[in-house]
Amino acid sequence: AFRAKVVRNGGIYRPFNKQLCGGATSGCVEHGKMVIVDAKAVLLSTGNFDSSSLCDRAQNPKNCDRDYAYIIHYAPAIQVLGQIFERDLDGRPYDLKSILKRPGAADLTVSPYSLPPLVDLIDSARSSIDIPAQYLKDPKMNAAILAAAKSGVKVRINVASVCFFGKPSKGEATKWENTYSELEAAGAQIRVFTKNIHIGGVEGYLHAKAIVVDGRTAWVGSVNGSTQALGSNREFGVFFDGARDVQSLLRFMNGDFGNRNGESWQESLACR
Repeated sequence: AFRAKVVRNGGIYRPFNKQLCGGATSGCVEHGKMVIVDAKAVLLSTGNFDSSSLCDRAQNPKNCDRDYAYIIHYAPAIQVLGQIFERDLDGRPYDLKSILKRPGAADLTVSPYSLPPLVDLIDSARSSIDIPAQYLKDPKMNAAILAAAKSGVKVRINVASVCFFGKPSKGEATKWENTYSELEAAGAQIRVFTKNIHIGGVEGYLHAKAIVVDGRTAWVGSVNGSTQALGSNREFGVFFDGARDVQSLLRFMNGDFGNRNGESWQESLACR
């Protein structure tokens, strides 16, 4: 119905061509969350544009998501994102890597090429890394986080409950235990965001994907901690280091990490 309304009112609505993904195309999706306005501003979000992410109480969402968004006005980065959007809308395969070599692209992450810049950000940490994430499943990204923790960097991780959508399978539970027990043994602090942490007066869910390094440099984007998101999907993210913006983000992250209604990864695994 929405698609018909867009077209009827003179807009363009086209499915994403999976041939534009990196690697295998069977499971890839257009997972980015971006709004470009008048080629002068771009909103990049971790959240879907739905009632849960927007916490639209008029639509009676079952839960409201913790998500973050960042608005950029830097013209070179906006031009890069605009070019990618236009080429994706056209749907014919093109050389994305060449666009990502243009001025402004260094401030962005665009999947299927998000893994290297995010690992570089994690590797740059000297004192602290704060990560709220829906989940952490990619071996290479997890290895970078683990190496940072082992080197003495203070790592704090906040993830969504493994039981939010029901009891995990035996395989999922094993992967969860292996991932977080190893990180914890290396010194990382891990807390789980539960539905008892309310957002907008209803049950909350941690859907955000963000990284803050040394309290000074931040990244926010649509990229979940999965191999598909990092190396196959179309995803968008942005780096920023303005002190006020980074500290504002950290205030939310610190509040969630220290919330008394959170739990340990072991407690989450018990699905209590």
